[in-house]
Amino acid sequence: MLARVAEPPAGALPTGWRLELARGPFTLDGERRLFAEHGIDCLVTKDSGGEATAAKLRVADEACARVVMIRRPAPPTVWSWFPTRRRR
Repeated sequence: MLARVAEPPAGALPTGWRLELARGPFTLDGERRLFAEHGIDCLVTKDSGGEATAAKLRVADEACARVVMIRRPAPPTVWSWFPTRRRR
C-alpha cells in the first residue's frame, strides 16, 4: 500500500504501508512512473476539483486501475436572518 500525501501524517502508518511525501501538480510521466514502480492497480483519491487529479486519473485509466473517488463534502447550509424594516 502506498500513501502519497502533501503533509506527514500525525500518527504511524499501518504495517506494510509506504509513505511518499509530495505536493502536486503531478505530470503524466511522473504518474506513469509511480504506477509502474509500485504496481498500482487501485487508486483512492479525493475529488479536489479542477485539473488537480487529471494526470493520475488518466494514468489510472491507462493502467486499467480501479478508481475510488471520495466526494467533496457538501457546503454547509447557511441560514441568515435579517431583520426587516416596516415601511411607514
